[in-house]
Amino acid sequence: MAASILSTGNTFAAISRFDSSFNLQFFSERVNYNTQQKYLIPIVNETWEAESRCQIEKPKGKAVVNLDGDGCCDSPGHCTKYSTYMVIDDDTGDVVAFNVVQVSEVTPLMLWKKKAFPGA
Repeated sequence: MAASILSTGNTFAAISRFDSSFNLQFFSERVNYNTQQKYLIPIVNETWEAESRCQIEKPKGKAVVNLDGDGCCDSPGHCTKYSTYMVIDDDTGDVVAFNVVQVSEVTPLMLWKKKAFPGA
């Protein structure tokens, strides 16, 4: 159940309420989050790192690499706290790099682009 909650994007509270409406026994919130932290999150992180390394290696054999990148820090109706940055291989549609950073850690976008792409 802990894996199902994590992989579907649901919350423990929502699933717990659903199960209790049918009088089903359900494990505690603490057990859920401990299971996710101990077993599931490390597997997700390990898989993400392996896939990231693979995606970065793929374009290295190509003569020409077409990459598209963009950043987004929109959060309608909320105070923007995090920004996402993504680079996609235009030929395959594969995500080559993805990063989430706290807005307070980011320099203005133009400075970031100048640092990332000197001479552009």
